[in-house]
Parts: sequence; C-alpha cells; structure tokens
Amino acid sequence: MKLTMTDTPTTEDVAEVMAGLRSFNRNFVGDKSRKPLAVFITGEQGEKLGV
Repeated sequence: MKLTMTDTPTTEDVAEVMAGLRSFNRNFVGDKSRKPLAVFITGEQGEKLGV
C-alpha cells in the first residue's frame, strides 16, 4: 500500500476515486439521483466561517 498526497491530482485520479466511492455507496443507498450538496457555517454578520 502506498499513500500519495498531491495538490495537483489529474482528472483521471479524481474520476477513479469518485467511481470507487459511487460504487461503494451504491451498495447502501442504491442508484438514487445525485445532486450537489454544500454545508456552511455562517457567522452573525452573514460571513462564511467554515466550508
């Protein structure tokens, strides 16, 4: 096993990881449609504090 960390992943790297995650998750949630999801922490002034 080899751990690789990079700030410049290739499109193929990302696609391979995403395909594996989708395949794994499909076993638990089925083939439901996907849509983007974002979670924000917002301060009292409306500023984003965490993403």
